[in-house]
Amino acid sequence: MPESTRAFIAIAIPAINRAAIVEFQVRLAEQMHGLRWVAGESLHLTLAFLGDVPDENLAALNAEIAAAVAGFSPFAISARGLGAFPNPARAQTAWIGLETGGPLLPLRAAVAEAAGKVGCPPSDDRFSPHVTIARVRHKTRQGVDLRGPIGQYAAWSGGTWNVSEVVTFRSDLTPKGPIYSPLARAELKGEKRNEPN
Repeated sequence: MPESTRAFIAIAIPAINRAAIVEFQVRLAEQMHGLRWVAGESLHLTLAFLGDVPDENLAALNAEIAAAVAGFSPFAISARGLGAFPNPARAQTAWIGLETGGPLLPLRAAVAEAAGKVGCPPSDDRFSPHVTIARVRHKTRQGVDLRGPIGQYAAWSGGTWNVSEVVTFRSDLTPKGPIYSPLARAELKGEKRNEPN
Protein backbone atom coordinates (compact mmCIF):
# COMPACT_ATOMS: atom_id res chain seq x y z
CA MET A 1 0.00 0.00 0.00
CA PRO A 2 1.53 3.35 -1.02
CA GLU A 3 2.55 5.77 1.72
CA SER A 4 0.74 9.10 1.94
CA THR A 5 0.85 12.33 3.91
CA ARG A 6 -2.18 14.27 5.15
CA ALA A 7 -1.35 17.76 3.88
CA PHE A 8 -2.65 21.29 3.46
CA ILE A 9 -1.35 24.58 2.09
CA ALA A 10 -1.60 27.58 4.41
CA ILE A 11 -0.41 31.02 5.41
CA ALA A 12 1.39 30.90 8.74
CA ILE A 13 0.73 33.54 11.39
CA PRO A 14 3.69 35.32 13.03
CA ALA A 15 4.28 34.71 16.74
CA ILE A 16 3.24 38.21 17.83
CA ASN A 17 -0.14 37.90 16.09
CA ARG A 18 -0.65 34.37 17.36
CA ALA A 19 -0.02 35.67 20.89
CA ALA A 20 -2.73 38.31 20.41
CA ILE A 21 -5.17 35.64 19.21
CA VAL A 22 -4.34 33.35 22.14
CA GLU A 23 -4.95 36.23 24.55
CA PHE A 24 -8.30 36.75 22.84
CA GLN A 25 -9.11 33.03 23.16
CA VAL A 26 -8.47 33.21 26.92
CA ARG A 27 -10.88 36.14 27.22
CA LEU A 28 -13.50 34.37 25.09
CA ALA A 29 -13.22 31.12 27.05
CA GLU A 30 -14.71 32.90 30.07
CA GLN A 31 -18.00 33.45 28.21
CA MET A 32 -18.00 30.82 25.43
CA HIS A 33 -18.44 27.31 26.91
CA GLY A 34 -18.56 23.85 25.35
CA LEU A 35 -15.68 24.61 22.96
CA ARG A 36 -12.28 23.01 22.37
CA TRP A 37 -9.73 25.77 21.71
CA VAL A 38 -7.10 25.53 18.98
CA ALA A 39 -3.56 25.66 20.37
CA GLY A 40 -1.61 28.82 19.57
CA GLU A 41 1.09 27.01 17.59
CA SER A 42 -1.60 25.47 15.36
CA LEU A 43 -3.26 28.75 14.29
CA HIS A 44 -3.06 29.38 10.53
CA LEU A 45 -5.03 30.42 7.44
CA THR A 46 -5.81 27.38 5.28
CA LEU A 47 -5.61 28.06 1.55
CA ALA A 48 -6.24 24.47 0.45
CA PHE A 49 -6.78 21.27 2.41
CA LEU A 50 -5.56 18.39 0.24
CA GLY A 51 -6.18 15.33 2.41
CA ASP A 52 -3.94 12.30 1.87
CA VAL A 53 -1.27 13.07 -0.72
CA PRO A 54 0.81 10.14 -2.03
CA ASP A 55 4.38 10.66 -0.82
CA GLU A 56 5.63 10.15 -4.36
CA ASN A 57 3.67 13.29 -5.38
CA LEU A 58 5.00 15.60 -2.64
CA ALA A 59 8.08 16.86 -4.52
CA ALA A 60 6.01 17.67 -7.61
CA LEU A 61 3.35 19.31 -5.45
CA ASN A 62 5.90 21.55 -3.73
CA ALA A 63 7.47 22.51 -7.06
CA GLU A 64 4.09 23.42 -8.57
CA ILE A 65 3.12 25.49 -5.50
CA ALA A 66 6.47 27.34 -5.57
CA ALA A 67 6.06 28.17 -9.26
CA ALA A 68 2.43 29.23 -8.82
CA VAL A 69 3.05 31.71 -5.99
CA ALA A 70 6.41 33.13 -7.12
CA GLY A 71 4.69 35.75 -9.24
CA PHE A 72 2.82 37.30 -6.32
CA SER A 73 4.24 40.14 -4.27
CA PRO A 74 4.06 40.09 -0.46
CA PHE A 75 0.95 41.77 0.95
CA ALA A 76 -0.56 42.74 4.30
CA ILE A 77 -3.36 40.88 6.04
CA SER A 78 -5.26 41.73 9.25
CA ALA A 79 -7.09 39.60 11.81
CA ARG A 80 -10.41 41.24 12.68
CA GLY A 81 -13.73 40.29 14.27
CA LEU A 82 -15.28 37.02 15.38
CA GLY A 83 -17.54 34.66 13.45
CA ALA A 84 -18.91 31.11 13.40
CA PHE A 85 -19.78 28.28 11.02
CA PRO A 86 -22.40 27.31 10.01
CA ASN A 87 -24.00 30.32 11.73
CA PRO A 88 -23.68 32.21 15.05
CA ALA A 89 -26.87 30.76 16.56
CA ARG A 90 -25.81 27.11 16.04
CA ALA A 91 -22.03 27.34 15.89
CA GLN A 92 -19.87 24.28 15.36
CA THR A 93 -16.70 26.30 14.72
CA ALA A 94 -15.58 29.74 15.97
CA TRP A 95 -13.21 31.77 13.85
CA ILE A 96 -11.46 35.11 13.43
CA GLY A 97 -12.02 36.98 10.19
CA LEU A 98 -9.26 38.21 7.89
CA GLU A 99 -9.10 41.39 5.85
CA THR A 100 -6.67 42.35 3.11
CA GLY A 101 -6.36 44.71 0.18
CA GLY A 102 -3.90 42.24 -1.32
CA PRO A 103 -4.33 39.34 -3.74
CA LEU A 104 -5.52 36.68 -1.30
CA LEU A 105 -8.24 35.25 -3.56
CA PRO A 106 -6.04 35.04 -6.69
CA LEU A 107 -3.27 33.51 -4.55
CA ARG A 108 -5.66 30.88 -3.22
CA ALA A 109 -6.88 30.14 -6.77
CA ALA A 110 -3.28 29.73 -7.98
CA VAL A 111 -2.51 27.33 -5.11
CA ALA A 112 -5.63 25.26 -5.80
CA GLU A 113 -4.82 25.06 -9.52
CA ALA A 114 -1.22 24.07 -8.83
CA ALA A 115 -2.32 21.28 -6.46
CA GLY A 116 -4.79 20.03 -9.05
CA LYS A 117 -2.02 19.74 -11.65
CA VAL A 118 -0.37 16.97 -9.65
CA GLY A 119 -3.62 15.17 -8.91
CA CYS A 120 -4.14 16.64 -5.43
CA PRO A 121 -6.98 19.17 -5.76
CA PRO A 122 -8.38 20.81 -2.61
CA SER A 123 -11.07 18.72 -0.91
CA ASP A 124 -13.40 21.77 -0.90
CA ASP A 125 -13.77 24.46 -3.58
CA ARG A 126 -15.25 26.96 -1.13
CA PHE A 127 -12.92 29.56 0.39
CA SER A 128 -13.80 31.94 3.20
CA PRO A 129 -10.66 33.57 4.69
CA HIS A 130 -10.57 32.86 8.42
CA VAL A 131 -8.51 31.45 11.27
CA THR A 132 -10.27 28.69 13.22
CA ILE A 133 -9.88 29.32 16.97
CA ALA A 134 -12.30 26.76 18.48
CA ARG A 135 -14.60 23.84 17.71
CA VAL A 136 -17.53 22.48 19.68
CA ARG A 137 -16.38 19.90 22.20
CA HIS A 138 -19.31 17.54 21.56
CA LYS A 139 -20.93 17.79 18.13
CA THR A 140 -24.67 18.31 18.29
CA ARG A 141 -27.14 19.58 15.73
CA GLN A 142 -27.90 22.53 18.01
CA GLY A 143 -24.28 23.66 18.25
CA VAL A 144 -23.43 26.58 20.54
CA ASP A 145 -25.12 30.00 20.51
CA LEU A 146 -22.36 32.56 19.94
CA ARG A 147 -24.49 35.51 18.83
CA GLY A 148 -23.66 37.53 21.97
CA PRO A 149 -19.86 37.28 21.80
CA ILE A 150 -19.82 37.73 18.01
CA GLY A 151 -21.74 40.98 18.34
CA GLN A 152 -19.60 42.10 21.27
CA TYR A 153 -16.27 41.52 19.52
CA ALA A 154 -17.13 42.58 15.98
CA ALA A 155 -14.46 45.29 16.12
CA TRP A 156 -11.73 43.18 17.78
CA SER A 157 -8.36 43.34 16.02
CA GLY A 158 -5.48 40.88 16.17
CA GLY A 159 -3.11 43.14 14.28
CA THR A 160 -1.65 43.10 10.78
CA TRP A 161 1.20 41.10 9.30
CA ASN A 162 2.96 40.70 5.97
CA VAL A 163 2.37 37.56 3.92
CA SER A 164 5.60 36.65 2.12
CA GLU A 165 5.24 32.87 1.70
CA VAL A 166 2.84 29.97 1.72
CA VAL A 167 3.64 26.77 3.60
CA THR A 168 2.82 23.14 2.86
CA PHE A 169 2.03 21.50 6.19
CA ARG A 170 1.83 17.88 7.24
CA SER A 171 -1.07 17.10 9.59
CA ASP A 172 -0.69 14.20 12.03
CA LEU A 173 -3.85 13.31 13.94
CA THR A 174 -3.37 12.48 17.63
CA PRO A 175 -5.78 11.93 20.55
CA LYS A 176 -4.83 15.40 21.85
CA GLY A 177 -5.50 17.04 18.48
CA PRO A 178 -3.66 17.46 15.18
CA ILE A 179 0.04 18.31 15.04
CA TYR A 180 1.14 20.45 12.09
CA SER A 181 4.69 20.28 10.71
CA PRO A 182 5.99 22.40 7.80
CA LEU A 183 7.08 20.35 4.79
CA ALA A 184 7.95 23.12 2.32
CA ARG A 185 7.86 26.89 1.98
CA ALA A 186 7.11 28.81 -1.22
CA GLU A 187 8.14 32.45 -1.40
CA LEU A 188 6.06 35.29 -2.86
CA LYS A 189 8.76 36.91 -5.01
CA GLY A 190 6.74 39.47 -6.95
CA GLU A 191 7.90 38.29 -10.37
CA LYS A 192 4.74 39.63 -11.98
CA ARG A 193 2.37 42.47 -11.19
CA ASN A 194 -0.40 41.59 -8.75
CA GLU A 195 -4.03 42.16 -9.58
CA PRO A 196 -6.22 43.16 -6.62
CA ASN A 197 -8.91 40.72 -5.54
